[in-house]
Amino acid sequence: MPLVVLGLYGGAIVDARDRRTVAIVASVSLWVVSLATAAQAWLDVRSVPLLYALVALQSAAYAVNNPARAAIVPSLVSRQNLPAANALHTLSFTIGAAVGPALGGFVVGRWGVEAAYTVDAVTYLFALWGVFGLPPMPPEPTADGVRRRAGLASVVEGLRFLGGRPNIRMTFFVDMAAMFFAMPRALFPAIGVVVLGGGATTAGALVSAIAGGSILAGLLSGPLGTVRRQGLAVVACVVGWGLSVAAFGACLLAAGGTAGVARAGCRRGCGRRWAASSSPARWTP
Repeated sequence: MPLVVLGLYGGAIVDARDRRTVAIVASVSLWVVSLATAAQAWLDVRSVPLLYALVALQSAAYAVNNPARAAIVPSLVSRQNLPAANALHTLSFTIGAAVGPALGGFVVGRWGVEAAYTVDAVTYLFALWGVFGLPPMPPEPTADGVRRRAGLASVVEGLRFLGGRPNIRMTFFVDMAAMFFAMPRALFPAIGVVVLGGGATTAGALVSAIAGGSILAGLLSGPLGTVRRQGLAVVACVVGWGLSVAAFGACLLAAGGTAGVARAGCRRGCGRRWAASSSPARWTP
């Protein structure tokens, strides 16, 4: 819920404030939540409300950190190099999304959740080091020279911009439909343990498989810049995503496996790269 509520307002904050400062505050907040999560695990608190509260705080910080991180990329490169920068940014993110769950599942299975949360908190320091090393990125003035302010008016402005850009609007709606109706990530722990008879390592491998497909798409993303009908390409990717998830379900009914999820990740990675390339720098998703 915090991610949904603050999702739009997070972009308004990024437009009105120095992007580096916003990214630092949000990143430090995420790190503090990681420390708190590790602490409650070591203290064996076993409080479900506390876990919900930590997840809510993490989602709220992520809702601000994600648009700040996305807006930083266009501020560092020229418009000509933006597609390549977006591809590299997505590739680095998906590599982490592939290695992280697999490593996390191994650590949980070997040493427990306490060790996994501690590793997460310690390794996050490298991300903080990178954010602190960025140059100042003050907000861009409006056409009439007035400084933007974070508030409802800025959110409405963003929605109006979305209303006048059918390609970006369609990308959002199609991606939302794919995530609402065909994202099985929440089921992976139960699938790994109950259906496949594995444990934490199996669940981590299932989550990593999606990012593995996106990594493959990133490595082969060179020709994507020549695609002209990008909206149709995004739709094709989302359809491929849905079919792959359905195929994964069929595999579970038969024998189990992660190949279907990897194919789905590849199609989703291509779709997001086309969407990022077709967006103005200021509104890059």
